[in-house]
Amino acid sequence: MPEGFDEVMEQVAGVSATFSNLSAESAGVTQAASSVSSGLGEAAGAVSSLTDALPDVTGGVNSVVSGISDALGGLDAGGMLGNLTSGISDVLGGLDRI
Repeated sequence: MPEGFDEVMEQVAGVSATFSNLSAESAGVTQAASSVSSGLGEAAGAVSSLTDALPDVTGGVNSVVSGISDALGGLDAGGMLGNLTSGISDVLGGLDRI
C-alpha cells in the first residue's frame, strides 16, 4: 500500500462518522421542529376553544347582570310596598285622631 494510505483511510472514516453524526443531529432538529409545529397546532386549538367558550362566558355574565337587575327591581318593588304600608298607617293614624 502507498505511504499514508492508512492515514487517509482514518480521515475518510472520521469524515464518514462526522456525516453520520450530522445526519443524526439533523433528524433530531427535524423531530424538534415537528414537535414545535405540533405544539403550535395544539396552542391554536386551545385558542380556538377559548374563543368558542367566550360567548358562553359573556352569556353567563349577562345572565348575572340581568339577575342583579331583577333583584334591584324586586327591592324597588319592596320599597314601593313599604311606602304604601306607611301611607296606610298614616291614614289609619289620621282616622284615630278623628
